[in-house]
Amino acid sequence: MPSAFSPIRVDVAYPPAHRGGTGNPPVPRTFWAQSGNYTNTWGSEPATAELVYVGGNTPVTVGYWLTVRIAGHTLQGICKSDTRIFGTGQGIKNTLKFADFREYLDWDNAYCVFNRLVERIEAGKRKRYYKHLLPANFNQEYWTYTTAPYTAAQVLDYLFSSATTEDTWTRIYHADQFAYAIPELDCYNGKRLKAAIQEVSDYQGLTFAILPQNASAVNLGDAFRLVWVRKGEGVVPSFTADSDDREVGLSLTDNPTRIRILGDRNQYQVAN
Repeated sequence: MPSAFSPIRVDVAYPPAHRGGTGNPPVPRTFWAQSGNYTNTWGSEPATAELVYVGGNTPVTVGYWLTVRIAGHTLQGICKSDTRIFGTGQGIKNTLKFADFREYLDWDNAYCVFNRLVERIEAGKRKRYYKHLLPANFNQEYWTYTTAPYTAAQVLDYLFSSATTEDTWTRIYHADQFAYAIPELDCYNGKRLKAAIQEVSDYQGLTFAILPQNASAVNLGDAFRLVWVRKGEGVVPSFTADSDDREVGLSLTDNPTRIRILGDRNQYQVAN
């Protein structure tokens, strides 16, 4: 925070019914924060913020959507908790905790199977197929087969368009996700959507975060915009003009820089 007891504006939005939105739509609030912190993250774990303020009024209803601007940084997400502390000589303090919308990835589930390898003997030759249980076919357990595996982008498209994914996400994929397939993804017994997306990303050494399309004009639609990247690619971001204790340098990576592909022996079967 730039100083003690800084004014913090909270723009509150009405969540949809499937996320618990009931009652009258809320209105923006401004209150004086005693302290606060904001932590952004890459991957499936959401960015978080915590604000401590004096007084008994709660500016945000737990579970509601919001936009909080803290010292030049913006967090869009949900209010996770509101804790009130009564202290002798200190009055009443409230602690509000927030998380961005990646929190919802842990609320949804995935039921499907992709890229399960199967082999068949056809006309005396062994042929390879890939077996899938698409989310839309899960209840009927209707399996489909393809001669080529699904790419990472195709698998993610199925996950995000599933009926069990209750929010609409904008996805900006890495180029490799369109070009390369992933090994088997097994969600036959159900898996958290967060875990399934993280597994698909890890297969290709990618990570993701919520990134607004235009940081200077933040809108609620950007709060559901996921962007995939790979560490070490692209340009080094510049420091903001008001940052301090800047540190930049080079180091060796612990990630592998080359691979070796080993093939299986040729196999033939004679079926008289």
